[in-house]
Amino acid sequence: MKLTYIFLCLFFTLLSKYGFSSDVVTKQTTTLYYQPNCPYSQRVLKYLDQHPCDIRRVNVYQNPEAQQQMKQKGLIMRVPCLDTGPCALYNADEIISWLATHAEQ
Repeated sequence: MKLTYIFLCLFFTLLSKYGFSSDVVTKQTTTLYYQPNCPYSQRVLKYLDQHPCDIRRVNVYQNPEAQQQMKQKGLIMRVPCLDTGPCALYNADEIISWLATHAEQ
């Protein structure tokens, strides 16, 4: 199961990197899970403040149900986490790069 998830994440990451640009960031499909005291989360939030886009932001520190939601989706309990639907990103630089490529302006 985990190998399938990794394969799908890699597949959709490569697909989006090489020309599949029809999936834009929307509030319904993309969620950023973060903690306000995490320096990596702060880096992503700062980018989002400077480059606004319509994504759902969930503070997992204030919202314990969000932690349960992450578990149910099979996400790693780590922040920042950008859940794009078919894939999840956990590295702040990768998240910012993905947002720069896919975000609706």
